[in-house]
Amino acid sequence: MGILFYIAFLLDAVDGWLARTKDLKTDFGKYFDPIVDYIE
Repeated sequence: MGILFYIAFLLDAVDGWLARTKDLKTDFGKYFDPIVDYIE
């Protein structure tokens, strides 16, 4: 079960990094990402 949380964390980190570096940020992501982080 712990590996799933690790994979989810990694994917979330990569997703955020890609959004910032490729300037693909959205208002939806700005509000939705912290909610998903809380659930994780």
